[in-house]
Amino acid sequence: MQRHEELALIEREMMLLARHQVLATARTGSGPDALERSAYTLLSRIETEGPLTIGQLAEAFGLDTSTVNRQTAAMLRAGLVDRIPDPDGGVARKLRITEEGLRRLRQDRDWSIQGLARVVSDWTSDDLAEFAEVLERFNRDIERLQGRPWPRGWPATAPGPTARQHPSPATPPCGCCAERVDVPTPPRGPAGKTCRPGRDHRPDRNGSGPTITPRSGPRARIGPRAEGRTRRTVADAVIDLNADLGEGFGRWSLTDDEALLSVVTSANVACGFHAGDPSTMRRVCSLAAERGVRIGAQVSYRDLAGFGRRAMDVPPEELADEIAYQIGALQVFARAAGSRVSYVKPHGALYNRVVHDNEQAEAVVSGVLRAGAVCDGPLPLLGLPGSRLLAVAEGVGLPVVTEAFADRAYTWTGTLVPRREPDAVVHDPEAVIARAVGIARDATVTAVGGEPITVRARSLCVHGDTPGAAQLAWRVRGALASAGVRVEAFT
Repeated sequence: MQRHEELALIEREMMLLARHQVLATARTGSGPDALERSAYTLLSRIETEGPLTIGQLAEAFGLDTSTVNRQTAAMLRAGLVDRIPDPDGGVARKLRITEEGLRRLRQDRDWSIQGLARVVSDWTSDDLAEFAEVLERFNRDIERLQGRPWPRGWPATAPGPTARQHPSPATPPCGCCAERVDVPTPPRGPAGKTCRPGRDHRPDRNGSGPTITPRSGPRARIGPRAEGRTRRTVADAVIDLNADLGEGFGRWSLTDDEALLSVVTSANVACGFHAGDPSTMRRVCSLAAERGVRIGAQVSYRDLAGFGRRAMDVPPEELADEIAYQIGALQVFARAAGSRVSYVKPHGALYNRVVHDNEQAEAVVSGVLRAGAVCDGPLPLLGLPGSRLLAVAEGVGLPVVTEAFADRAYTWTGTLVPRREPDAVVHDPEAVIARAVGIARDATVTAVGGEPITVRARSLCVHGDTPGAAQLAWRVRGALASAGVRVEAFT
């Protein structure tokens, strides 16, 4: 009962915290220049990360794009943000905070700090640092459960005229420069945290900014999980997240395309041979282009009835034509959406066949080469490491991208366990998440016999046709971020 009583006390205080309006009054009661709460939060995210697309903002806050469109439209009209081309060459335009937006954001933040200073005027620096640390832990645990970590690095924008500069450029700004919080704009650590004397800096768990190293002594330990909270990061760990999308037909749909396109960085779009139809292809391409997700052609044997998972013997020349046909069809809709087909991935039985079958692998590569004329040059092929497909593609000069699966069982040779066999698919979400991190960070996964094997992959597939796929994908992405793995497309 003791834990229940402690949680009940926390619940009561959180209810009262929501009721008290000291901080909100200090901000919203400061005149017509005050920002709406949604604008304040969105601008804070853009300030921290730099320019973001509508899709990236929707992903960050777990909202649909129509809601973010409405919110950012008001910000555009007010001159708080403007639209710019993607500096990284992406299709979707990004929202950048303007000087006016930065001025009003910092003005609102100063109002909030002044209100906070009134509340904690008799707190010591130790009290403030301890409270900030507990709040950060609480928020991080919420973010971990939601799979949406909030970046706690330094803002991407330059400091404003009211922000203090730390005396040494080589040392991150912190609150050690000021013993009190009743200053117009106190120096800020991550998430506005102030440091107390005697505490060190070290990279935070996402590698983007400093975090506070607890001092020794009885007050340093916050809870049973306080030790070991900072995880090792791998500076060069980067992974693409791909998913099979558009796998419906007519009124029947299989995948939650809209939700998954808020998580993944590459979309394997069904091209009509195992699933998909023209309207579905157009809709998925449009959503992907809007959110800056790369579009890939998921090519298959002509097998609508068997969902492309039945073994077939197709003459190589015919198969090459069918591959080119599927890529060309998807390119029409990708171009109409303002994007393009960026890569090719075989599906189902064809994917497994070209791991070992050199003749069928050559046919797929021939089809990709034929489609190159309408796709602005050679397209990368996404496939299993060590497969004949990738070997043949490399032999003719096509780019190749290695792929791994967190929710599929592996044999000790590094191939996938066939779906017809028991336990070919990993259903436990926690196991899927752990395997995803292991593949992306350590290039290892446990095979069916229990032994670890090496799997070096640049892209990780999160299947969209399993129950709760979108939620699981969010959790996988959040776990990758917490492990220090950057998630970005390979093209």
